[in-house]
Amino acid sequence: MTIIFFVLFLLCCTSSVLSVKDDEKVLLKIKKQLGDPDSLSWWVTGFDYCDASANTGPDFSYITCTDTGRVRSILLQNLNVNAPFPDAICDLTYVQDLLLNNDPGLYGSIPSCITQLPNLWEVIITDTSFSEFSDNLYGFDLSHNKIFGKVPDSFATAAGLYFPNLSFNRLCGELPQGGNMGRFSAAVFANNSCLCGNPLPPCSTSAPAPAS
Repeated sequence: MTIIFFVLFLLCCTSSVLSVKDDEKVLLKIKKQLGDPDSLSWWVTGFDYCDASANTGPDFSYITCTDTGRVRSILLQNLNVNAPFPDAICDLTYVQDLLLNNDPGLYGSIPSCITQLPNLWEVIITDTSFSEFSDNLYGFDLSHNKIFGKVPDSFATAAGLYFPNLSFNRLCGELPQGGNMGRFSAAVFANNSCLCGNPLPPCSTSAPAPAS
């Protein structure tokens, strides 16, 4: 019986170690997809990424981990790159927080696979050139996050989009019009900071009141 427990213990620990090493491989793949920026030069084979950060002036990257050494959160800021969304992020199955800030060189569509990450609960993407929505995207749920900014025009032009959910975020501004917008109810955009336009109430066109 003791031998059996010992074997089970080895299997458990070996599996855990391999999973942690897999996260390292994913981080290195993310770095490669971003074009190996200098700001991520500290991401190398064997690096201690848990609760680690690098701050070189405006460039900033930060990673935290769970108690078992799996990547829990990633912050990438001012990377000075020209690259699409690194879809390898979708292989970090324990990630809870994803923050991409002030990276205008990041472009293209945000892949739908991030909506399938089982532990992801906070997504903050600001000051990038992402379009958030590809033509092949059928449905997604990004509700109850802290997503800032406007809903991009591609929301109305993604031909395959039928079942989105952007409710309970911090989106603001006028919704795109035409295209797919007739498919969506107000519930899709409910409980955001200051969204307006069909199917929500119209945007105010009145001039602001003069200061007292």
